Amino acid sequence: MEDKKYIYALDLSLTSSGYTIADHDFNIIQIGTIRPNQNERIDQRLEYIWIEFHNLMKLYPPSVAVIERTFTKFNTATQQLFRVHGIVNLAFKGIAQLYYSPSTIKKSVTGIGRATKPEVMKKIKEIYPDVQLDNDDESDSLAIMHHYKKIVNIGVNNLHGTNKIDNNN
Repeated sequence: MEDKKYIYALDLSLTSSGYTIADHDFNIIQIGTIRPNQNERIDQRLEYIWIEFHNLMKLYPPSVAVIERTFTKFNTATQQLFRVHGIVNLAFKGIAQLYYSPSTIKKSVTGIGRATKPEVMKKIKEIYPDVQLDNDDESDSLAIMHHYKKIVNIGVNNLHGTNKIDNNN
């Protein structure tokens, strides 16, 4: 018997990473936020993120990680966010990792590529009225999952706007 695997949708940051975990029928299993202590050093926060994802992966073994591509306006924040992405890339080593741009996800959910976080959250709450969302990081992770669900359901072979990390080499 094959072990059950799960889809992870990730909205990553050093302060508050939202995640949605679903089965392959896109039933939502868990939505949450990983929040490192902001008073700790960056290496300690990165370790906390690593441990939290590692613990989730033990409970819900991943088959794919769908991740919002990095976008930020500020150099220091960009460097820190790339560190988070590196930690997550390592945590999901051997697992397919698909990246979508924020504008692709926003357009998929709201019809507008430049939608604001409140607009995305409003639309996600309309689409998933029974899902409890505690913050916009969780809403964004569910938007990422929703976009991936649309891609899978329409059978798109050419994942336009996607960067795939092939971890099988």
